[in-house]
Amino acid sequence: MLGPLNLINGTVVSSGGANAAFQAYCLKASVTSGGSSSISTVGGNNNGIHLNENSFVVTGGTLTVSAPMINKIGGTSTGFVKTGNGVMVMTSDNMFSGDVTVSNSILQVGNGGSAGTLGTGVGNVRLVNADASLIFNRSGSTGVSGTISGNGSFIKKGLGSVTLSGSNTYVGETLISNGVLAVTTTNSLPGFATAGKVVLSSGAGLSVGVGRWSVADINALIDT
Repeated sequence: MLGPLNLINGTVVSSGGANAAFQAYCLKASVTSGGSSSISTVGGNNNGIHLNENSFVVTGGTLTVSAPMINKIGGTSTGFVKTGNGVMVMTSDNMFSGDVTVSNSILQVGNGGSAGTLGTGVGNVRLVNADASLIFNRSGSTGVSGTISGNGSFIKKGLGSVTLSGSNTYVGETLISNGVLAVTTTNSLPGFATAGKVVLSSGAGLSVGVGRWSVADINALIDT
């Protein structure tokens, strides 16, 4: 067990664990971060950190988590809560399967490279306040099949593609600044028929599910 942690321009580095069932360590309680801080693991195959319904309180700056985040010891599904005005960046291919709550500011998946996932992608994401944003910034392909809800926004950066297949209800904007955002159904892209809700930058792409969007829906999307 490790925690609670208080990182102010701090770094936590650990080696891998003994086996797949109990990897580097279990992150206990909350993580408070400020400035430029990081959590990482090095060496070995069992280098994940077990989550335990943790809170990441990023008061300012950026917290970069490059250690793979995985489920509880024993495999029980778990997620986490991100609060505070700072930015949290996940740069590993994470394997937790629980829900994620972003109360404020930014939770970013990837940092321009080919790695970075929102866990296994099956958990739900709640963007509580209007200033909460979920950003994908990576190459390659990944997706979210869980529901994205709340008052915040979804932002697609990076050269890769992200597929949203859940019945999403977030009320903020969908911004596609680079790469491709694929949405399987109209329910995956809330507000698609409302002017200003979906913003597509030059050179970026938006792909809709073949046969699952009517001509009227596609025209409504284009008209916005």
